[in-house]
Amino acid sequence: MTHKIKIFSLIVALMGVVSCSDNSTAPDNPVPVEGEGTINVTGALEAQHEGASWFIGLKSGGGNSYLNLTFNISDVGFASEEENTYSLTITMLGNGGAFELTTGEYTLGESEEVLTAVNYVNKEGAERASYGTSPDVTGTVTIQSISDTSIEASYNVRLQEVISTGFLDDFVNITGDLTAKCIANC
Repeated sequence: MTHKIKIFSLIVALMGVVSCSDNSTAPDNPVPVEGEGTINVTGALEAQHEGASWFIGLKSGGGNSYLNLTFNISDVGFASEEENTYSLTITMLGNGGAFELTTGEYTLGESEEVLTAVNYVNKEGAERASYGTSPDVTGTVTIQSISDTSIEASYNVRLQEVISTGFLDDFVNITGDLTAKCIANC
């Protein structure tokens, strides 16, 4: 399981730099409309953020069945060409296939149906700080409501530093909520 979590954390970190295109945006409205999210950080780093929030999913079949689902909060929107100064990414992957997204609590790490990971990056200070899921972290992501175009969630997680400033034992506690709007594969 530790090996899966390390690989998954690397995938989540790399997903932050991958872009995606979608044909679902209406031609007369080329800029997607994002929702809003908050990030409260305590521990090795102290910060508070409010930003744009969106989700992208790879659906499998109908309804709320996903192979993967990624939520984002950032100070720049999905379609912006500006570089962000912070971001929070929550990724949920089906463990061996698709999973049905339902309201309720999802624990960080691997479960029978869903692998859930969180990655937080802050570039506002003198040095870049990145924190993510590891075997030593805990927390939950709670899905509060689901519609075809929007998902509301809250989170309370403890993350470990993954890009070191010299102290790999640094941890942060992150709480917040989001109303993410669908950008692709709604």
